[in-house]
Amino acid sequence: MVAHLHLVLMVDKLLVKAPKITQSRLESMGLGWYYGGDQWKYIAEEMVLIQEDQSKAYEQAARDCLEMIGQAVGHVIQHEKYEELGLSDRVKSLVEFSWNEPGQLHFYGRLDFSGGLTEDHPIQLLEYNGDTCTMLPESSAIQWEQLMSGALASSGYAQFNTIFQDIVERFKELIEANSHLDRTLLLSHLGHEEDRLNIEFLYAAALEAGFEDVKICRLDEVDFSAEEGIFLEVDGAYYPFGFWYKMLPWEYTLQEEPELFDLLESIVMNRLAVVLNPPYSILYQSKGLLKILHELFPESPYLLKSSTDSKDFKGEAFVEKPFFGIEGENIKIFNAQNKVMESSEGDFAENPMLYQSFVSLDKDSEERIYQAGVFHASDVSGLSFRRIDGLIIDEDAEFVGHIIHP
Repeated sequence: MVAHLHLVLMVDKLLVKAPKITQSRLESMGLGWYYGGDQWKYIAEEMVLIQEDQSKAYEQAARDCLEMIGQAVGHVIQHEKYEELGLSDRVKSLVEFSWNEPGQLHFYGRLDFSGGLTEDHPIQLLEYNGDTCTMLPESSAIQWEQLMSGALASSGYAQFNTIFQDIVERFKELIEANSHLDRTLLLSHLGHEEDRLNIEFLYAAALEAGFEDVKICRLDEVDFSAEEGIFLEVDGAYYPFGFWYKMLPWEYTLQEEPELFDLLESIVMNRLAVVLNPPYSILYQSKGLLKILHELFPESPYLLKSSTDSKDFKGEAFVEKPFFGIEGENIKIFNAQNKVMESSEGDFAENPMLYQSFVSLDKDSEERIYQAGVFHASDVSGLSFRRIDGLIIDEDAEFVGHIIHP
């Protein structure tokens, strides 16, 4: 490492000073929102410096975990264990249809890992965001810009980051697997700026993949017909779409919009359109799947002990998390004496709860914790980090890019 230190400013045993990206540069990329200003510093001023073997370890962990997840979901479907994932049999027909239908390819997801940066903290799966995960622009474009804006790239520094290319490839595979559908894609969002920027990332990838018509709209502008499919009204005319990216978790649709769930069931099962991610991704979303994984693969070094009974952790530190929760809401962390060390509020307190062994995350010299996220689409494709001062990674966590030492 010594020969390269003149190119990077080490600020910690794990961190280097990130090359500066100006606000005007981010705005020219359409990503000015991520600059945040003085009141909200979402993009960290440092990057995590890792070695190539560490990058390969994250990649291998993701491959192995995805293989186990696929087997676990197949097990749930075969043995109809939907209740163990906090789901009713209402999902059975649609989940089984989409699982067995060749054109219903899983689009993309992100695995969240602890560890991997120091010998004391091995890589272990915390959870899987298998339906509507975000962080695409910053994990693909922004951290790549950090690498390329300095002298790092020309001196052999690299990055585990083919996220954009991999999503392009997955779009191509979806087109090929559904040749009976028009190459038309509707991308909807919920109106939040962060969601819209993720949608614009997918828009660019879809055009490169060969979709002939791609439109962006708010979710409330989409029209659905059980007999005809998915439409967008423009100037009084209704345009059909063969593919729809929803930015709405399947579990929310099931719980809060049951009429929409019924419509989508008819549309999907009549092969009128492909919905991304496919219906079976609702099984990926349930934290109850972590319990199934641990039961099926108890010897895996990547899997943490998981249960739906907190009594299984007597004398151990553990985490309580809702089956269907997001952004670190409604989480409690207990120490070995069953005392709460940290907790968070949220909208998911009525969920069934999963209990998982607590593992400490890698820390920097300022005691901030780091959680790794590994993306995949057509293949395992990229790494990024989130960090926070505390024990729970929530919506206030910073984004931290990475570089790989040559």
